Parts: sequence; C-alpha cells; structure tokens
Amino acid sequence: MRLAVRRHRGHTGTLAQNSTLSPARAYLSLFALTAINPATVITFAAVVVGRSQIGSSWLAAALFALGAFVASAVWQLLLAGGGSLLGRLLRGRRGQLGISFGSAFIMLALSAAVLLS
Repeated sequence: MRLAVRRHRGHTGTLAQNSTLSPARAYLSLFALTAINPATVITFAAVVVGRSQIGSSWLAAALFALGAFVASAVWQLLLAGGGSLLGRLLRGRRGQLGISFGSAFIMLALSAAVLLS
C-alpha cells in the first residue's frame, strides 16, 4: 500500500488516453462478440434442433433467432458501456489508488482466510 500511496503522491504526468473506435469498428466488434457468445450459439443450435422435432414454421424460428441475437447484442452493449464508464472513473489518480487499496485489502483478507482455515 505504501507503494501505491507513493505513486499517487509523486505522479505528475497524465495517463495515456486510449484511442477511440470508429462507429463501424465498434459495431463490427459488437457483432463478433454477439456471434461468438456461447448463449447465442446454444440458442441458435436449439432453434435448429427444435425446429426439426416440432415442425414449427421458418418465420417463428427466424423471429426467435432474431430475438436471441438482439438480446445478446443488448447485453454486450450494456457490458461495454458499463466497462467504459467504470474505466473512465478508475483511470485517474484517485481511481488507481482505490484499485491499489482494494486489491491489497482483498489479498490481505484471502491470506487471513487461508491462515485461519
């Protein structure tokens, strides 16, 4: 923790800013994350297998798959937006100090738990 405090007090420069994504690249990244999301893949597989067993229409299967894709895309968007917001909050000097103290506390608590067990 002392090292974290020393770095916090002695830090004079600014932290490097991440480059921004273009809207097209952000969309393609979201699309790729959604396409390889295990929940989405399992849902699409269930639609294909379930369609052959119950004989539902192609329209019902397509609407179900579209709903699963949209739900997964919204979830990925919430994760990306939340991560971006959290990253902005923790990027500064105080945020880095908070992360240092938090991780030191977690390691201390885990080591105490190991010693007591």
